[in-house]
Amino acid sequence: GTPLHLAASNGQIHVLNYLLDLGDRIDVNPLDRLLGTPLDDAERSGEKVAVAMLQERGGLLSSNPALSEVKRYSQAKAHAKQKLSRWNRVREMADRSSETAAYHFVKSRFGNLAVQDFHRLLDATNAMQATWEHRKQMDAADKALDALPVGAEASPVSPAMSPLKRAGSDAAMNNIS
Repeated sequence: GTPLHLAASNGQIHVLNYLLDLGDRIDVNPLDRLLGTPLDDAERSGEKVAVAMLQERGGLLSSNPALSEVKRYSQAKAHAKQKLSRWNRVREMADRSSETAAYHFVKSRFGNLAVQDFHRLLDATNAMQATWEHRKQMDAADKALDALPVGAEASPVSPAMSPLKRAGSDAAMNNIS
């Protein structure tokens, strides 16, 4: 709600008096998100002094027919604002999506595509990327093996084994081959 709603519902008479003394610069009957007026809030909270002050300055209850047109306009405006906000959130999420970026890239190169063509192209791109990632992993493994001392990659024995166990394991391996 507005500061007027808060002051009325909490019985803050000094704040309410200050706000009402602003005269024409303040609307005495603003609607909050629940379409209630400050007078509604003051009555609901049992703030009799605030109720009297608001009524003296032209405060109306939301059930007053004079506010019905304002309510309809306010509801329509709030609905339109909520719909726009939701649309903007969906659009931002879509713009951050990698599929959207891929679609715009393909569209800039090849023009409009049918949805199924785009998805086939996207699947092929994902498969190529997976292959590329696998190839990078294999290259990294080859480099790691190249960095090992000669013969180290063929030994099935952990370097953490004791020299005696390692010697026995090496002998057993020689007997097998």
